[in-house]
Amino acid sequence: MSSDAEKTVQCIEETLLAYCRQQGLFKSGDRVIAACSGGADSMALLLFLLRHRRTLEIEVLATHVNHGIRGETARRDADFVADFCRRNGVELFLYDAVQEGIEVPPRPSEDWARGLRYGWFDELAAREEAVIATAHTMSDQAETVLFRMARGTGLRGLTGIPARRGRIVRPLLQTPRRDIEEYLTAHGI
Repeated sequence: MSSDAEKTVQCIEETLLAYCRQQGLFKSGDRVIAACSGGADSMALLLFLLRHRRTLEIEVLATHVNHGIRGETARRDADFVADFCRRNGVELFLYDAVQEGIEVPPRPSEDWARGLRYGWFDELAAREEAVIATAHTMSDQAETVLFRMARGTGLRGLTGIPARRGRIVRPLLQTPRRDIEEYLTAHGI
């Protein structure tokens, strides 16, 4: 890694660590399960947690959800996440909706997929006595606020996505997409 890339990584990681501490996202001994789709945001989240598990004093695990919607593309995503976890010694919990007997609607909505994911996250977090870390970023935060404004939300809806909601934590919530891409590029991912 070049010295410029090292500086970029250090700056991003220091910002993320400060945010995690400021928001009280983790406590010593937490089991943290990274929700990992295989996309850029979730891979950056998993990599950050792995690199700083000692600093944060946490155990890092991962989960991947196959909604049963995207066929072969979804299988490739699951294989990519499984391979990354295997190479990095991360326990992975795979959830495949079809194998679990879930009937996928003919035209599944994003709300349906979100409900499936969060149902699994709640079950897994309770079973494993863990918190689930999701890779929501600053872009997701802005999108959520704009969407809620368009629907005519009240003041509460304008607050956006919380850094913590129950067993769900969002370490990347104040991170712009540009930083995610630079972080992954610096690590060759």
